[in-house]
Amino acid sequence: MIKIIGFTKKKEGLTIDEFSRYWQEKHAPLGFEILPDDIHIARYVHHYAVPMEGLGGPAFDGVAEFGFEDMDMFLKWSAWFMGDGGQPLRDDEKNFMDSSSVLVVMVEERVIIPADEGRPDGIKLIAGVKRKSGLTPDEFKNYWYENHASLALEILPKAPNVQGYVHNYALAMEGLGEPALDGIGEIWFKDLDAFFESTQWFMGDGGLPLREDEENFVDASTRVAVIVKERTFIR
Repeated sequence: MIKIIGFTKKKEGLTIDEFSRYWQEKHAPLGFEILPDDIHIARYVHHYAVPMEGLGGPAFDGVAEFGFEDMDMFLKWSAWFMGDGGQPLRDDEKNFMDSSSVLVVMVEERVIIPADEGRPDGIKLIAGVKRKSGLTPDEFKNYWYENHASLALEILPKAPNVQGYVHNYALAMEGLGEPALDGIGEIWFKDLDAFFESTQWFMGDGGLPLREDEENFVDASTRVAVIVKERTFIR
């Protein structure tokens, strides 16, 4: 599946709750109302940042995910959204988003641990990174999947409450230069308590092999991580 993952900040003056509510209750319905019948969105998900006490504000307040069955459908949607048809949506974004903060990456999804399709929308960690200096995008992608994911599959079941794990590999968008991120990982948890329990495991002896292996392919200084509440419109 081809996906667009977009990170954004709320408009100045709004709380995270106000930002999230406007996005869910006004902006999303507008999009469904004006989307042409011949454009098919295979997945549409909102992610609303969960404030973490004592950690300051989140890196981003919201993460959007659009999925398309193939590149042709994405290009059709993109032409519509950037043209006259999508103008009402682009105008409405100014009511709740800081347009200067938007970071968009086109990716190809690869499921490592399938998320439970029957679960209620829950807590997710979304983390994006750039590759280690000296690696090509393909070398980064291959190492992440063939080496790091294999290691994760070996030890992640020992981590409590991990309910899904997905890789998203960046795809170059013609005319837009180097992608802002080379990879975006998604890990699902039952709730915040489960996230904190898993984080404690990851930062302890249990997760040490994964942390050490990241040094082989990830530029840790580029990491962008957000803890979010997931709201699925189209699964």
